[in-house]
Amino acid sequence: TQVIVFTTFVSTLFLYTSFSANIVALLQSPSDSIQTLSDLAQSPLEIGVQDTVYNKVYFNESTDPVTKHLYRKKIAPKGENIFMRPTLGMEKMRTGLFAYQVELQAGYQIISNTFSEPEKCGLKELEPFQLPMIAIPTRKNFPYKELFRRQLRWQREVGLMNREELKWFPQKPKCEGGVG
Repeated sequence: TQVIVFTTFVSTLFLYTSFSANIVALLQSPSDSIQTLSDLAQSPLEIGVQDTVYNKVYFNESTDPVTKHLYRKKIAPKGENIFMRPTLGMEKMRTGLFAYQVELQAGYQIISNTFSEPEKCGLKELEPFQLPMIAIPTRKNFPYKELFRRQLRWQREVGLMNREELKWFPQKPKCEGGVG
């Protein structure tokens, strides 16, 4: 009988430990409820926007129905208070239920410098608007237009542009915790 009681206690202990670990894993897993801008507009998250002139103009004059809905529901009611510096917006995002629109490089730099590993793993990235391709303007009938085009394409093909981008711009922080 002592063997049966001991075996029962040990199996109960293992069952309790595995059940507790499962609950903790569920509580620590990031949520997938916000996948699009319309999900963000419907969520209880507060929102902030990087204080730049083009962000104010874009959100105010956007023709995209989802962006217009997000602007009317979350951005316009708060007025100018919603536009803030990246350090303040990223700190609010780190400490509470907050979404913040920031230029990628500025955001990546602040995340790398201030966020802990579990905080990095809980982040989700959405693209609020698609920026146009960067172009090099030239005058009409410019004789070296074809030369510029070939050299730029060559630099992209051999990886020179990618190398310079990796060198000068902060890259997306990696989630080392394994949860993200």
